[in-house]
Amino acid sequence: MYRLHTSPGSGGFAVHAMLEELGVKYALVHVDTRAGQHRTRAFLRLNPLAQVPVLEVPGGRVMTESAAMMVYLADRHASPRLAPAAGSAARAGFLRWLLFFAVNVYSSDLRFFYAERYTTDPKGAAGVKEAGLAAMNREFAIIDKAIGPSAYMLGARYSALDPYLAMLAHWHPDPAGLFATCKNIARVAEKVKARKAIRAIAGYHKLW
Repeated sequence: MYRLHTSPGSGGFAVHAMLEELGVKYALVHVDTRAGQHRTRAFLRLNPLAQVPVLEVPGGRVMTESAAMMVYLADRHASPRLAPAAGSAARAGFLRWLLFFAVNVYSSDLRFFYAERYTTDPKGAAGVKEAGLAAMNREFAIIDKAIGPSAYMLGARYSALDPYLAMLAHWHPDPAGLFATCKNIARVAEKVKARKAIRAIAGYHKLW
């Protein structure tokens, strides 16, 4: 059985969505970050960076980094297939966009909401925040163009990328404005929200 340590508002949404979609056995371990549970000695043994999500996988190993968890789950569970198979031509696109989301959009979001973490000069936080938002909007524009008229991020078929994208889009400081500008992202996000697996976890994560 998997054990997903997470909290609302974290990147755990994308991993939780995969576990639910796959129909595998898992336990959800709520980490109250407001109460500092992510900084307890017990949690720091799981992730010294004091960050959620953390995934305990069968066999006792611990994973951090949501993108890595998603690749692991997709490779371990072939049905339903939530990512192109390793070695397939479509796999390159999956990995490209997964890392684009994790390395670029996620980081831009953090710079916007936690600007003070990215500068040693408190007076520079406003500039970091502004740059984070500008980068976020540029990156979403790139994603929107890549989706084009397709139903999902990778084309006609739903994949693990789609709930990750919906999560990032709803983290935008102005989701309504983003969706008005990036109509392809808006379309994918609505399709994601309508899925049974997503409806099952939406109440916990409160993204929308």
